[in-house]
Amino acid sequence: MMVGILVGCVLGAAAAAVFFMLKGRASAQAIATAEAAQAELSAARTEVVTLRTQVGGAQQGEAGAKASLAAAQEQVRDLRAQVDAERQRAEQESALRSKTQQELRANEERVAERESAMQRILAEREKSIVELKTVVEQSKASLTETFKATGADVLKQTAEQLLRQAKEQFEGQNKLSQ
Repeated sequence: MMVGILVGCVLGAAAAAVFFMLKGRASAQAIATAEAAQAELSAARTEVVTLRTQVGGAQQGEAGAKASLAAAQEQVRDLRAQVDAERQRAEQESALRSKTQQELRANEERVAERESAMQRILAEREKSIVELKTVVEQSKASLTETFKATGADVLKQTAEQLLRQAKEQFEGQNKLSQ
């Protein structure tokens, strides 16, 4: 029994030694694991701080980007308004140009018609002038002949009268002087 007790004690002591040895190893492992976990936790906390800093920077960048986007969108609206206004102005100018061209064509047609009418009138007047010149020349010739004939008759009559009067005066003076 004693041997049993002794074997039991030896076995118990051996088991306790193994137990404490295992426990020591487990504690060392647990401490190493805890230290590793703590180092990992510290690294994670550092990474969280870094990530928060990056998120803050990203948020500021996002805010800046949103502001830039809003400004760009405002510029796009302004440019669209300018394009629309320019398009309307171009359409108005095009309509005005078209209207002006139509008026110009109409004026050119009226001018061409007037020019044609004036050329016809001028041709008629030139023809009339030629006819008048012919009539004037004929009248002149006729009047010249008539004047010559009438003048010759008048001269002849006047000459005859003058001769008669001269003859009468001469005879009257001859009678008086006698």
